[in-house]
Amino acid sequence: MLNQMIAEESRNGAELRGDGGRSRGILHIQAKFWSDVTAWRAARKLPTKPYAWVSDPAWSREYGRSGLTMLEEKLSQERRLPSRSSSRSISGDLEVAAPSAGEIYAAWNLGFAKFKARGFDLRRCPRRTRAAAAAVELAVWDADLSQRFRELSAAGARLAATRPGGVR
Repeated sequence: MLNQMIAEESRNGAELRGDGGRSRGILHIQAKFWSDVTAWRAARKLPTKPYAWVSDPAWSREYGRSGLTMLEEKLSQERRLPSRSSSRSISGDLEVAAPSAGEIYAAWNLGFAKFKARGFDLRRCPRRTRAAAAAVELAVWDADLSQRFRELSAAGARLAATRPGGVR
């Protein structure tokens, strides 16, 4: 997801400033969001850096990962949905989908408050945000599918290597 976001936000690092100069780095992070992520990371006893580090691609990625997790948690809490890291459901065995990668991206791109003002509805977002959210969603889906294919291929290879009777 992060690689696709870098492609969407900065054209893979070709445009390191956005939003009229308010966003910087490979993920076009604004100072306020960096500050929010810094507080989130500090509360979890994770290393933090000042905003000047936004230009460092490794720290931008690190803060990007943390920021995505933070936004997913906020979306889940606001909409009372389980996060991807949670296996709980809202009511008993009723499973409710966690925020999608596209929704998390929209919260990143627009800012949480602006996405909330749109009712967390991608259809109410600007066309550019909708298109980028769809690209992020597709990249995540493709990565998940590739991982599942690798797992099935490995399982098939193990099965083929097993002799009759289940003995190797």
